[in-house]
Amino acid sequence: MSFQGILFAIIGAILGGAAEGEGGFLLGLIGGYGFGALMHLNARVRDLERRLRESPPGEPAPTAAAAAHSAPAGAAATTTAPWLPGTTRRRRSRPAASSAGPEMGDGGTEGIAPAPGRGSAILEGALGRVRLFFTDGNVVVKVGLLVLFVGVGFLIRYAAERSLVPVELRVAAMGVAGAVLLVFGWRLRARKPVYGLLLQGGGVGVMYLVVFGAARLYHLIPAGAAFLVMVALVALSGALAVMQNARYLAFYAAAGGFLAPVLASTGGGSHVMLFSYYGLLNLGIVGIAWYRSWRELNLLGFVFTFVIASLWGARYYRPAHFASVEPFLILFFLFFVAIAVLFALRQPPRLRGYVDGTLVFGVPIIAFTLQYALVRDMPYGLAFSALGLGAFYLVLATALWRLGAPGLRLLTEAFLALGVVFASLAIPLALDGRWTSAAWALEGAAIVWVGVRQGRVAARAFGVALQLGAGLFFLGDLDAGAGDTPVLNGIWVGAALVAGAGLFTSHYLYRHRARLLPWEGRAHIPLLAWGLLWWFGAGVHETGRFVANDLLALNLLLAFVTASLGLAHHLERRLPWPPLRYPVLGQLYVMVAVLAMSHGLQGGHPLAHYGWLAWPLAFGALYAFLYRYREVVGGVVLQWQHVFGCWLVLAFVAWEASWLAGTVVGGDTWRHVMVGLAPALLMVGLLSKGRGLGWPIATHYGWYAGHAALPVMALLGLYALAMGLLHPGDPWPVAYLPLANPVDVMVGLVLYVLLLWRLQLVRGNLPMEGAIDPRLPGYGAAGIAFVWLNGIIARTVHHGLGEAHHPAALMQSVVFQAAISVAWTLVALSVMSVASRRARREMWFVGLGLFIVVILKLFLVDISRQNELVMILSLITVAVLAIVFGYYLSPLPPRDKEQQA
Repeated sequence: MSFQGILFAIIGAILGGAAEGEGGFLLGLIGGYGFGALMHLNARVRDLERRLRESPPGEPAPTAAAAAHSAPAGAAATTTAPWLPGTTRRRRSRPAASSAGPEMGDGGTEGIAPAPGRGSAILEGALGRVRLFFTDGNVVVKVGLLVLFVGVGFLIRYAAERSLVPVELRVAAMGVAGAVLLVFGWRLRARKPVYGLLLQGGGVGVMYLVVFGAARLYHLIPAGAAFLVMVALVALSGALAVMQNARYLAFYAAAGGFLAPVLASTGGGSHVMLFSYYGLLNLGIVGIAWYRSWRELNLLGFVFTFVIASLWGARYYRPAHFASVEPFLILFFLFFVAIAVLFALRQPPRLRGYVDGTLVFGVPIIAFTLQYALVRDMPYGLAFSALGLGAFYLVLATALWRLGAPGLRLLTEAFLALGVVFASLAIPLALDGRWTSAAWALEGAAIVWVGVRQGRVAARAFGVALQLGAGLFFLGDLDAGAGDTPVLNGIWVGAALVAGAGLFTSHYLYRHRARLLPWEGRAHIPLLAWGLLWWFGAGVHETGRFVANDLLALNLLLAFVTASLGLAHHLERRLPWPPLRYPVLGQLYVMVAVLAMSHGLQGGHPLAHYGWLAWPLAFGALYAFLYRYREVVGGVVLQWQHVFGCWLVLAFVAWEASWLAGTVVGGDTWRHVMVGLAPALLMVGLLSKGRGLGWPIATHYGWYAGHAALPVMALLGLYALAMGLLHPGDPWPVAYLPLANPVDVMVGLVLYVLLLWRLQLVRGNLPMEGAIDPRLPGYGAAGIAFVWLNGIIARTVHHGLGEAHHPAALMQSVVFQAAISVAWTLVALSVMSVASRRARREMWFVGLGLFIVVILKLFLVDISRQNELVMILSLITVAVLAIVFGYYLSPLPPRDKEQQA
């Protein structure tokens, strides 16, 4: 059975019995023993780990006895704890501070910093302090004073409730007892320092209790006199602690002071007096912080003040109390901000600037939360509070920067960050109620910043998780009402703050990736995507809310994306931030999506509804980005950027040209023709003059005339095939002329483009080896030309003879059938003639096959039609043509001659 288990069992039994009687006695006995046994086991494990680390490699770890006998003579001096003279305490050594400067932490004792890589040491440290209190030094006196203090509090309350002894005598006796403890402890400070300090702390605590009870419970002394006595006690305990360099004397004295109103409370009394009393106690802590950097004392005041104030507020606060409560909240806030600054200033030289992160970030968060409870019913109350808090931190950061004290740069940066955060919060707080999500996101970014500076993995992970939670919370409240002012409303500003927090975190992690764990080094990429998603999502949501016209909304969204990516490009070059290059190159795909979604919307064409401003800016930004990244981004990425960019330009020009022709000239024919004519003209210019156009065409000519042109040629060919055969070709407002009408001009230009591209392929000017047979464009052009010839005949018959331009009607038209028979014969005989001269057997057979088709068509189909005269004349014409061409036509070329050719 361990000593700790017995000790904690006794303490638990005393406290449980005092609180709950017999049942509490048993529960306290069992729980105390379990807690003590756990502490004993934890201490043994830590001691074993320490001795294993200190053992040289290959040698067995020394036993506890051997370690005690082999300890050097000076070891006791090096392990003497600074909190009480004459006591000893184990502690881990701390590596030397890096040259990067001081790091922010939760503080520690003077000259001691938390060991790196022990993020879970918070609970362990708290348990260790409790264990040290009940195991190191004079344990009997400590426990006796603790029980005495609790018993005095219960005695005062018991006596007050039952009036057993005159109140004046009770209070005087308690006061005398406290004074005796204080004097006796002071006189023993030299002979028995530990014992004397404990008695002094207990005496001061008892006197705090007595004065508070006399003034608040019994009204034996006026409030003014009570405050004077309390001021004297605060000054006395602080002076004793500073003179004896005993932080725990101040700690015990302050703890007694803070517990006095709790133990002696009967549920009544004035909150003004309570907070005034706590204000005096905190003033004493500020005075001690001027001379000593005792973090335990600072945290004691912080926890007691704000916890008790929060409990009082949750139970008793009413809006009528605002005027008497708000000054105390401001006073406490200023006290602990001053303590945080003094803590950084009063550190030893090697830890100068070491920052107490709990106070630096905890004070504004707790104070702002309590301020919300006070002003939540006031119009714009929280907005003005955030603005004032941000201004205070900005002014404080400026003052510290100008002060130029060594080691305060980190604290200055922390205050500057807090100032920016709270000043930024004022905007959404003034306009909307979604301040919680924005505050969490910004706080998460600040925690990540601190975690990187401190080298704490847990802090960084928590900061990222907090941002993700803030985003989800924001989305859950998205359907709530928002302001009616575009951009200046809670949804936009809140989402922008969430996005800004994510982008800052991504950049900061990327910038300090060498200091992170391997798996953390890639976290900046999803965080970058998270921030950009929130930023652009806010833009999409905003345009959808306030813009009724869909095409106008798309154009405004395109302008927003262009401006945002332009800013991102500037930041990528200025910071620098290379991962931001790839979102910037996403400009192209946004333009493609906007152009696709614009089809069929009200307005008719992309340049409508301020598209004349958005689209030129977008194209200019696109090619500016491509030019900037021409040497830093991979060739394949840039290649496809240029290829898709070429397709986008052709599609955009085709759409706008079609709309312009339909608007200016009118009629469907001109609109349909411009869809193919405009890109064909651009391709003629690209293929004929592209090498002299400079960047990007001349620099990447192979990409534009090769890979980009391949699908364009295929689509143009198919479009020309369909238009040349099926379109009626009404050229209103002018008259129809064969070959001199919009449809035939467009088809002829497409054929020219195909042949020009074929010439480039044959000459090997394009990087398309193996991708396409150079003969295919020629074959395609020949097929399109043959089909086009039939379309010309059909349109001529339609406009000249009034035949309906419909497949069924044309199939029954005798004139059309006779005309195509003659035309097919001319084509067949011409092909056979050219094939014979060029010794191309396959071409000769193509012509022969077409001629056979004509003969079969005449005898099997056309001769049976009603107008026999026309059909006989067409038959005779075909025969005459065959005889004439046969005179000049060479026979089928032999295979060997074809091979020689």
